[in-house]
Amino acid sequence: MKRIALSLSACLLASAFLAGCSGGSSASQDDAQASSSLSDTQLVQQSVESSNAQVGDTQGQQNAAAAASSSLPEDLQDLVVDVSEQPAVGSSEVGSSAQDSPELKSRISAVVSPIVEASGMQIGVTVIDLATGERASIGGEQQMYAASMIKLVIAAAFMDRVEAGTYSLDGTYTLQADDIVGGTGSLSGMGAGASVTYRELVERMIYESDNTSANILIDAVGMDAVNAKAASLGMLSTQLNRRMMDEAAVAAGIENYTSADDVAKILDMIYRGTLVSSDASAVILHALEMQQDSQGIAAGLPEVVFAHKTGTLSTVRHDGGIVEGDHPFVLSITCGGEGFYEGGANTAMAEIGAAVYSELANS
Repeated sequence: MKRIALSLSACLLASAFLAGCSGGSSASQDDAQASSSLSDTQLVQQSVESSNAQVGDTQGQQNAAAAASSSLPEDLQDLVVDVSEQPAVGSSEVGSSAQDSPELKSRISAVVSPIVEASGMQIGVTVIDLATGERASIGGEQQMYAASMIKLVIAAAFMDRVEAGTYSLDGTYTLQADDIVGGTGSLSGMGAGASVTYRELVERMIYESDNTSANILIDAVGMDAVNAKAASLGMLSTQLNRRMMDEAAVAAGIENYTSADDVAKILDMIYRGTLVSSDASAVILHALEMQQDSQGIAAGLPEVVFAHKTGTLSTVRHDGGIVEGDHPFVLSITCGGEGFYEGGANTAMAEIGAAVYSELANS
């Protein structure tokens, strides 16, 4: 995290408080190895995935989302948009107010494409100029393994339950022995019997990419609810198919998916305070501002507040966040493909971050 001024999350929290008073409302090798039984929704999703590909087609994603919705419990089906009537992946009409801009895309492509080509990797880049609401996607529709970027929509689905009163962020959870998994995060080191608040679970899942916290929150809401939330937001490339560190699922070829476009979409909503509610958005934004992983995009930015989430597997490295300041913008980058290696991905993301910042700051 880099900061020079009062963070946006502090402003959102203050705004939410005033509304309530007036009666209103290091890199994370997180999922390098990943055992739960498959739900009907997961089986539907897997039927449209190729055995080895990390990139999916838009129509397949729409068909999967529609089929998944029909298999959900009745109390969750009303959370899912009718994807047959929604724009394709990459459109700005669902969930986010950002509008595609040919002019912005031309400018961003001019500075980003040479970096992508030189990297030899498959890279997706999505930019949303938060000052104008314009969006540019350079390969951002490409579906890749999500790694820990999936934790953004897990947080959103859990905050739905908080808003509904099912859970309280100040409520406590007692860690069980079978909750503890490896990978990133410090919660596992606290041991069985430790007591943590749900707020802490959400925050740890984001800023230190804690896998144990993520699995507890998945179990709290159910995997189907997480996928329903993604669909309701128009995140049609995003699928949660397994829990964190589920080795049996990974061995069976089961993975989670997202895209740079989808990550940018949810970050845009967080910034505008429209993800679930202004309160919920502020909680997630605050966790993003505490991010401990300073590689990737952050390494290419000047001293600004960068509220972001990273994700890493042996085959992918992603970063996506909100650059706060005088000219705020969202930048989401996914890296994978045959030429992938983590060091190269970090370098490319830092270079893209610097290039996009310079382009927008000087506009």
